[in-house]
Amino acid sequence: MFIEAKDMLRPKIYVINKRKVYNVDYVSFDDKSYGVTEKYGLYEEYTFNEVALMENTGYKDKNGKYIYLGDIVEIVGTLFEVKYKIFKGYAIENEDYTLSLEANFDTATVVGNIYENKELLNG
Repeated sequence: MFIEAKDMLRPKIYVINKRKVYNVDYVSFDDKSYGVTEKYGLYEEYTFNEVALMENTGYKDKNGKYIYLGDIVEIVGTLFEVKYKIFKGYAIENEDYTLSLEANFDTATVVGNIYENKELLNG
């Protein structure tokens, strides 16, 4: 089975050996791979084992940017990681708080992600 990303809430992937996040163009469940467009319009494929999936939550931040699992969002000067909590749904979390993403997405600003900007949460 092959699904183009335009037919779903477009996910992102973090390619581990490249240390880079890409928008997904398609998913091939037969090949267990993701297709992405790299620089200069070249297509690359990465297997499910080569990446970390960043699921699109369906929510947008206050600037209209989609929020993904693994994103780092800022709300009133406080940084949170976007996670999925079983029985709670999407949440934003830091060392001190766990909040509902659904209740806070419209006041959040995406400032990075845990793969490329982990230092934001440790600073």
